[in-house]
Amino acid sequence: MPARSQHLPMRTMLLISVFTAVTIHGEEPTPVPMRQKLHAKILETLPPPPPAIEPAAQNELDLEIVEIEPLVVTDSPVLRQLAAKIESDTQKLQDAQYSPIKGGTIYKNSRIEIGTWGDRSELTLLKMSF
Repeated sequence: MPARSQHLPMRTMLLISVFTAVTIHGEEPTPVPMRQKLHAKILETLPPPPPAIEPAAQNELDLEIVEIEPLVVTDSPVLRQLAAKIESDTQKLQDAQYSPIKGGTIYKNSRIEIGTWGDRSELTLLKMSF
């Protein structure tokens, strides 16, 4: 029994300290979270919301009904112009390609163009641009 009596004051002290901590902590008011404070300030600055309209009163309102004829867009003028430009550029490239019968461009870069152009009396072999 002497061992049990030695632990008795320690248990009593532990019990007293836990009881004191619980009562002290229990007396503290819980702090208001910052989120609730900000929410309250925002609600103070906003005007009150308008009253809700009842569904029966909403049906009684005179609403103007606008009827619109269906509109179908078939082709854009910009797309037509783009298609025409692509077609003309493609035709120019095909016309400029070299063939032994009609001539055309053999090689082309930004400064020089090699090929044959014109008829047999006026045959051009080289074009240069600066």
